[in-house]
Amino acid sequence: MEGFTVELSRRDQLGKGAAGRYRREGLIPVEVYQKGVGNVSALVQYFQFIQLAQKAKISQVFFLKSEDESLNGRSALVREIQRDHLTGKPIHIDFIALKDDEEIEVEVGLSFVGEPYGVKQEGGIFNPIMHHLLVSCLPKDIPSEIVVEVSGLRLNESIHAGDIPLPEGVSLVTHAEEPVVIVLTPKAEVVETPAEAAVAEGAAAEGATAEGGAAAPAADKASPAAAKGADKGAEKEKK
Repeated sequence: MEGFTVELSRRDQLGKGAAGRYRREGLIPVEVYQKGVGNVSALVQYFQFIQLAQKAKISQVFFLKSEDESLNGRSALVREIQRDHLTGKPIHIDFIALKDDEEIEVEVGLSFVGEPYGVKQEGGIFNPIMHHLLVSCLPKDIPSEIVVEVSGLRLNESIHAGDIPLPEGVSLVTHAEEPVVIVLTPKAEVVETPAEAAVAEGAAAEGATAEGGAAAPAADKASPAAAKGADKGAEKEKK
């Protein structure tokens, strides 16, 4: 387990006003949650955390360095990062302290290795469905990532969560039947052949003829009435 050391300083003042002042001084308010023990409020240097976070994985373990004896030397995971809705900068961080002898459920990112046979030789489309797995293990066994070998995948074949080998000491929490990745068959383009085009054109022409034939009798039926009206008009003129 590779970990990063993060230095926490004491936080003397609580509340929104104090939090704003700390942020203006380049500090991020931190809350460390400990199972069975009260939470501890602290501070971390903004730029120190940003530098570490840029290198961190989703399951990154941080080693805490603090004047508080209950935190110093403890390993922890980031539970939540609150960000400014305009700038995206972190404004508050929640850590969860780990116990060395107690398993914890943690999400670990997936790393897909190889080019699927179904893509390279059969023209399929590589479609990852999941990008991390939920696993359970001791803090010392938390993997930085889980490798998924996909070279053997053929067209319409998939890998499920239960198919992925896990490191020693790590057990799967995600449902074993959950699909992780699949090679899809690409949608075929419909290309109209000349013969099909001719048939379609002929059908359209027949439809137009049928419509014209139906309209003609209607016009013919109207003609005698129109002629009769014209004759009456002529008789009135003679009178």
